[in-house]
Amino acid sequence: MVTLHAYILRQLLKSFGLAVLALTALFTMGGGLYNILKFEGITTGDLFIILPMLIPVTVTITMPIAALFAATITYGQLAADNELVACRAAGINVHRVFLSAMLLAVFVALSSALSVNVLIPDFMHRIAHFAKANVRDLAFHRLLRQGYIRYGGPDADHYMLTAEAVLVVPEDLLVEKGFDPPGPDVSYFWVERPTFLMLDKHGALKRFSVAEGGLCQFNTGEREIAFTLWVKNACDYEIGKRVVQIGEQKIGPYAREIPFTPKPTMVGLGTLQQWRAAPWTAPKLEREIQDFLARLRGYVFYAETARRLEADQTITLLDQRGERYELRARCLGHDRRELLLADVRLAQYRAARNAAITAAYPTRYEASRARLRARPGTGERVLIELELEETPEQPVLEYSPRAAAHASARQREGLQVDGLLLPAYALEPLEACTPAWILDPSGDLPTDPELDKRRAALQAAAARLQRKISGVIHFRFSFASSALVTVLMGAMLGVIFRGSRALAAFGLACIPFGIVTILVMMGRQLTESSGSTTIGPYVTWGGLALVALGDGLILRFGVRR
Repeated sequence: MVTLHAYILRQLLKSFGLAVLALTALFTMGGGLYNILKFEGITTGDLFIILPMLIPVTVTITMPIAALFAATITYGQLAADNELVACRAAGINVHRVFLSAMLLAVFVALSSALSVNVLIPDFMHRIAHFAKANVRDLAFHRLLRQGYIRYGGPDADHYMLTAEAVLVVPEDLLVEKGFDPPGPDVSYFWVERPTFLMLDKHGALKRFSVAEGGLCQFNTGEREIAFTLWVKNACDYEIGKRVVQIGEQKIGPYAREIPFTPKPTMVGLGTLQQWRAAPWTAPKLEREIQDFLARLRGYVFYAETARRLEADQTITLLDQRGERYELRARCLGHDRRELLLADVRLAQYRAARNAAITAAYPTRYEASRARLRARPGTGERVLIELELEETPEQPVLEYSPRAAAHASARQREGLQVDGLLLPAYALEPLEACTPAWILDPSGDLPTDPELDKRRAALQAAAARLQRKISGVIHFRFSFASSALVTVLMGAMLGVIFRGSRALAAFGLACIPFGIVTILVMMGRQLTESSGSTTIGPYVTWGGLALVALGDGLILRFGVRR
């Protein structure tokens, strides 16, 4: 029996290997290569890097079909050559001959499970790393073909860089001029007649600069991509404010992180299980929760600051340099964006080695109107801005201890104080507010109706993510397991439709394979839907159970032992 199984398995593997190679080459060089070439900036050398990373995806798709084809053709040929008749004559149970097909099916199932849970997620990570490492080439070809690059989010400022020509700079010239030598993480190109424009979220022009030329540097060695521009003979226009002539100047570096948010279909099984147990650790939901926490802290800051000012208390704020500000004012009201203040008195205590001198000689400001804003920073951080405004009745008055006549006030058009830290009284009420608490519907938080809606949306997004993860996990393992039932059916149909009808048997075997595929995809969609979450897994695995039942019936009544 060992010799017989080895013989059949050898024939199966030959057909399986050839089918996998043919289908993989067809899908990779066809659809995969076409999709790669649609991206600008992809060179011939890049293709030799990307194409090997596409192979795990293509092989995962082609293996079940190749195994089904190999089983149908191999067992059909065995039946056509009367080798199964010889087995019966030798007293061998023909049903045992299908063990080789089951071994191939187990191999395909395990390989598919390994690929969709490990290899393909690793491929997606490599693609993201490749895009980051080649951002210079992508920008170079975008400027070369379209003449401009635009960057910005839907609710943020937009930046646009245009150029008449783009040139590669020789490495020896860069080293001679004292720049960092080009390498895996540092790259350059030169732009002729560049124009840099800054537009607000509504598309209105805020600032633009023109120059004779500029050297662009890209540094991808850190998590964020650092962009630096050296301009020559430039002119900078700030709309409605100022114009500056620049001979030579370094602009930047500006650090930007390429937004790559991995979806549940792009990560491994361990990460999926972590996200399902703790959905707030998923990158997209984590950023949304951080934004919610920042807004929540701003809301608490506004409410508590207004209460303290109405009680005629002094508000103490610290900035990032250690300077202290003491604020007294009358609160006119607040919303989710700012506090409106009147009769403002502000004392600025600069950081100094001698605390006594600092406390005795603060810089004081007086204004009839001011605005206090809480701006979200990085992550959950919130920074405070204080803007003292000039009115027709009264300018902003400054009393400086450094002035010769320090008792006399100097008039100012306004005062902007940025980078103030959130005070402790705004942080203490939210010390127990964790991401898990935010996603817990029973958790009580001090919010307004607008924040309540955002919190409900976060909770719905977390539930939707958990359902999607369950659907992806069931889909992956059911797709991998489908080979266990479809390959055996293909082998049996090959025995029934022997000889010249082997292709007809393969076509007939593709019907249950297609049914299983459709039911697996349908079950995934049902699992991800809120109204049919519990039904989805039954549909997913029910299709495999029906095909397995069909295998049993065909094995019992269609193939004689």
